[in-house]
Amino acid sequence: MAVGELPPGLQITVDSQDQRKATLTGTPGGVPKIYPFTLGVSGKHHGETATAALTLVVDFLCGNGKLLITSQEPAMGAVGTDYTKRLSASKNGNSSTQTNLSNLQWTVCDGSLPAGLQLGPSTGEIVTISGKPTTPSTDSDNSVTVKAQDPTTLDSGEIRFEIVIINRPGNPPGNLDIRTPASKKRVDGFDLGILKRAFGGTSQNGRWNAAADLNNDGKVDGSDLTILAPNFGKVQP
Repeated sequence: MAVGELPPGLQITVDSQDQRKATLTGTPGGVPKIYPFTLGVSGKHHGETATAALTLVVDFLCGNGKLLITSQEPAMGAVGTDYTKRLSASKNGNSSTQTNLSNLQWTVCDGSLPAGLQLGPSTGEIVTISGKPTTPSTDSDNSVTVKAQDPTTLDSGEIRFEIVIINRPGNPPGNLDIRTPASKKRVDGFDLGILKRAFGGTSQNGRWNAAADLNNDGKVDGSDLTILAPNFGKVQP
């Protein structure tokens, strides 16, 4: 159990073999902040409890926070399928009045983009990550940090996110979530949730998620659900 606020993007996973152990994993998102929280554990038979008060500090990795970078597109993609993710920058409250958003320079400052994807072109406050992924993601960290900076004022900002690339339609078919430990080798509710969020999406609108287009017809609809449904509960051989 946890009391308090965990940074966005982090979760607690209890060891399935030894429930006395738990792991805090993920990629912190959101804004720099101090997160105090308390972790606790209770015994099954006699109700014993133990708690630990912890503090986690999330800070900037390579920007100075004077620009705010946002993105609304889903981060998943599929091997051999066109991928596009747009990032946009705006002034934050403490940015210089001289900062020129049309003059921003964009770089990958930590991690790397999946093979086949490139950063650019940029139109100042907007940049696009695009291309065709060539290899699926692995169990390792697939996070990347992109930075935008005004070369004159040195005002900058960053955004960190994970780009997960899968081989469609997955193994077993419909296995979209390859990152959550309890779900990555089977078709379950996590996969259904991904498809649900993308349902009705096409490559031309914001709900689009190429990984959820299981039959590769350019839209996420009932046909994709009919691929996932009969495999629900199946485990990767």
